[in-house]
Amino acid sequence: MDHLFSLDFEPKMVELAKNVLSKSPKTALVYRIFEIEDGISVLPKTKSDLAELFNSKQAFEFHHSYHAHKIPYLKEWFEANTNDVPSVQFLRPYKESAWEPQFVSLKTIPEHDESFLYPNRDNTVLRWEMCYAGYEFAVIHDVFMFHRGIKSNAENSLVRRARGRINGRTQKLIRKFEKRVKKKYEAVGAICPRFKL
Repeated sequence: MDHLFSLDFEPKMVELAKNVLSKSPKTALVYRIFEIEDGISVLPKTKSDLAELFNSKQAFEFHHSYHAHKIPYLKEWFEANTNDVPSVQFLRPYKESAWEPQFVSLKTIPEHDESFLYPNRDNTVLRWEMCYAGYEFAVIHDVFMFHRGIKSNAENSLVRRARGRINGRTQKLIRKFEKRVKKKYEAVGAICPRFKL
């Protein structure tokens, strides 16, 4: 799957990261993700391009059928003026264990626990550990990522079946993971959601 980015994503994000991460190194700069219909010939480069597709139901929030991926204040995000350097829209507490935000951070984030298999929490596990380590999740204005294609019901069914085959193993991994991070980050005192499938 190709991940495509808004115009000037990299220089804008680099500038924001210099400003924010130098002062708050335990911050994840979260950018919004969208899915666009396969047949779109002109890809969105700006927020206004994306808004046109979104309003005509040709673009959707990433995995829009799973509510855990939803990021609030989307209307306000679309309506806000675009700037050369994006800003933080808001800080979102990590309250939903299924949320797997895409982000930019310093390389000092915890290492990714690779014991979790796709498609059962292999992406969310890093965010879980970041929560325990005391990271903040800052949702960013202006920049975004998208990919072509919207998951079909048939694809969703295959993913559910794959998850079902490894649920037992994943439950054991979650228990082991929780035990490890609670001990490792006890002094941080972060309030994190209960992790589940």
